[in-house]
Amino acid sequence: MNMKKVMAVLLAVSLTASLGVTAMAADFTDTQGHWAEEHIDRWQEVGVLNGDSETTFNPDGEMTRAEAAQVFTNLLKLEADEAVEGYTDLAEGAWYINAISACVDQGIMNGVGEGLMDPNGTVTREMFFVMFGRALGLQEEKSLNKTFADSASVSSWAQGYVYALINHGYVNGVSDSSIAPQLNIDRASVAALLDQTIVAYVVTDGAVEVNENGVVLVLADDVTITGNGDITVTVAAKNAEVSFKGFEGEATVIALENGVTVTDAPEGVTVIAAEGVTGVTLNGENVAAGTEAVVPEDKPSSGGSSGGSSGGSSDDDEDDNDEGEDPGDNVEEDPDEDNDNVECNPGGNVEDPDEDNDNVECNPGGNVEDPDEDNDNVECNPGGNVEDPDEDNDNVECNPGEGNGNVEEKN
Repeated sequence: MNMKKVMAVLLAVSLTASLGVTAMAADFTDTQGHWAEEHIDRWQEVGVLNGDSETTFNPDGEMTRAEAAQVFTNLLKLEADEAVEGYTDLAEGAWYINAISACVDQGIMNGVGEGLMDPNGTVTREMFFVMFGRALGLQEEKSLNKTFADSASVSSWAQGYVYALINHGYVNGVSDSSIAPQLNIDRASVAALLDQTIVAYVVTDGAVEVNENGVVLVLADDVTITGNGDITVTVAAKNAEVSFKGFEGEATVIALENGVTVTDAPEGVTVIAAEGVTGVTLNGENVAAGTEAVVPEDKPSSGGSSGGSSGGSSDDDEDDNDEGEDPGDNVEEDPDEDNDNVECNPGGNVEDPDEDNDNVECNPGGNVEDPDEDNDNVECNPGGNVEDPDEDNDNVECNPGEGNGNVEEKN
């Protein structure tokens, strides 16, 4: 059993009581033997993904915007105090209202334009990548370090996050030569993308050893990270304390919440405070909102010592508002029983009320997580809805419902 599976099992034990999961992933009748079975198992066990019924997951079904919102809400444990305003197509009391509201408040999702959210619309690969990048607080990048035949088909508003995910090795395309940004993403591919990106999902206090390269997502209050991985640590818990005592790898910490304290960081560790985030410190020194600090090589680091140096703005994004709409991951199921690609709530509620549930990252011939070559991540809804936060939909490329063969990233 690999490290990811061990972590998933431990987390499942601590979370099952509170999440009320009604079926373990192994109980799904349509995932056994599926190429994404292990990915689905891991994220269902920790309450991030749910089936579209108590016995089925619908891995090849396309993910909807509402489902994506539920996935990100589950992943980051987001809460919304009131319903989102300004959108005319959100039904009052709908299962997805709180999730969409939370994602809009967090800056993960935006409408498709003209006052619409299009909750039942599908999600292209590039749309989901943008939402995923925002959810993790990743920095946008201006160029690709790999060559793909269809890289020019990535919409301008999505390029920064698509490039970042590829350059970090989290997205490899549907093949060696194709990103397929305009292809709708399926539920299995979402599970695979989560699994190949997040190497440690930390929801309980204590020590975690990370020797793999990838994202460490911290939602606990007091964590010590050891190991030698090349990691990005996204801290999404307010007033969290993260110690690097004994850590021998390379790390960049992204603070998404106020009051994050980083101690015992060795030389070279970088801490980025997201825009509007205050009270962040690195080895005793303040890191102002929207800036970054690095532990210099000429100063030893220890808890409480002042080893950080201010840097430039951490956000290199040129088009923050350019995402196709919602980048949702974990989707709760909508009580609509027809919804194939909808995630189901622990209580049996079906995540996506959209019976078509087209937008799922499925590989027509065997879903492969992100390697789709043609339909790259394009954030357009078949009905013309575009994920672009720019509600005018000027800077968003729309995929008119073509290419529904979601391909899961082959990694």
